[in-house]
Amino acid sequence: MKESIKQLRTWASQAKPPNASMYRRAKSMERALNRIKRLEKPRLDAKKMNMELGEGKRVSNRVIEMENVAKGYDYLLFENVNMLIRRGEHVAIIGDNGAGKSTLLKIILGITSVDEGSIKTATNLKVGYLSQHEFESDNNDTLLNTIREKVNVSEGQARHILANFMFYGKDVFRKVKDLSGGEKIRLRWAQIVNTDYNLLVLDEPTNHLDIEAKETIEDALLDYKGSVIAVSHDRYFLNKLFNTTYLLKDEKLERFEGNYDYIKAKGFL
Repeated sequence: MKESIKQLRTWASQAKPPNASMYRRAKSMERALNRIKRLEKPRLDAKKMNMELGEGKRVSNRVIEMENVAKGYDYLLFENVNMLIRRGEHVAIIGDNGAGKSTLLKIILGITSVDEGSIKTATNLKVGYLSQHEFESDNNDTLLNTIREKVNVSEGQARHILANFMFYGKDVFRKVKDLSGGEKIRLRWAQIVNTDYNLLVLDEPTNHLDIEAKETIEDALLDYKGSVIAVSHDRYFLNKLFNTTYLLKDEKLERFEGNYDYIKAKGFL
């Protein structure tokens, strides 16, 4: 099985563009192999993130639909933007800093209004949002209280959730405002994983995280059956997870059936 997994990963990386579905198959086989190993030889518990994303309630096929959307402030950010996100589709949005990627996400979330055009969302859509500016700097809540309130669980359940994201013992009484950037991202992921969302909107979801934490998130997203819209500057993350990419450039949004490296190779970046 190890050789089959290795071969799938090789094919996935050599495909033009790299094939995310092959990565998923390889990861599924790898998990099956790990389960067999655990049965044969239980291993000691290691300090690493443990996460599995629930799909949430099923929604209609057309999850997000934008038509001729325009937005600007003192200057135009973008216009004539059209976007269709289908159920279960995972897409990335890329572009230069200041192009309006985060603003586009906020329009999808209903946080920011459009200047022109329209946006429709599926009925029963439940959105999990992870921002690159997660949590206020003056948040005096403890990690324990944050999880209890956001996820609506008991103290024991909250402690278990936090332990899955490497917050142990007295860590749970730390204040959110005292966390590092990576710790805040882990705390937000702890909330997202324990709420059933059918759309994840992710703004730089792997920022400040170590390699193991990034890999855990990547694996969970590869298995996730809901829809994902992600903004990231992490090329490895983009190439591994997304075969559909929107490029926001020169005030326009264009859809490509390919990942970051595919678009770059075509000369659009």
